[in-house]
Amino acid sequence: MKKTGIVAFLCFSLLWSVAAWGQVPRNEPPFTQAELDKMLADYPGFQAIAEKVSGPQAEPNPNQSMGINQELIDYLRDKGWNPPERFLYVMAQAFMGVANLTMGQMGGLDQLMAQRKAIESMPMDAEEKKKTLADMDLAIEEMKKVQGVDEEEAISPEEMALIEKNKDKILAVQGVK
Repeated sequence: MKKTGIVAFLCFSLLWSVAAWGQVPRNEPPFTQAELDKMLADYPGFQAIAEKVSGPQAEPNPNQSMGINQELIDYLRDKGWNPPERFLYVMAQAFMGVANLTMGQMGGLDQLMAQRKAIESMPMDAEEKKKTLADMDLAIEEMKKVQGVDEEEAISPEEMALIEKNKDKILAVQGVK
């Protein structure tokens, strides 16, 4: 995957995670390894239904319910997620955590803003550039919000340890090799 593709993917992951954050209560107990493993196993089916409902290029929209329609709720319940919001919580925390880890390795917000500036002058397809820059703008804004999240809404140290331990699995389920 090209560097711009990785950055765009991370931007999308960050946005998807932030969108999911708006759908679940923030006072959830930290997720466990078993819940993370279950979310990773159930995510491909969830994603397939979400794409069918919203389309494969659907953008997350924090003002909508992320395409969480009855078919997705039924799928999650059939997979044992009761309440289904727990799946969204585990997914959001895991994806946000891995995006934070990866962005941190890339230099965080300052680096993301520098990469955005570099992409502005890169020779690439105009539509791809426009979409990448728009995704990056949204991700920059959301990252600024996440950096301002108070402690009770942050990813717990227990969750972060699990995210670090399972980073490759989380990235793989998102399609990053």
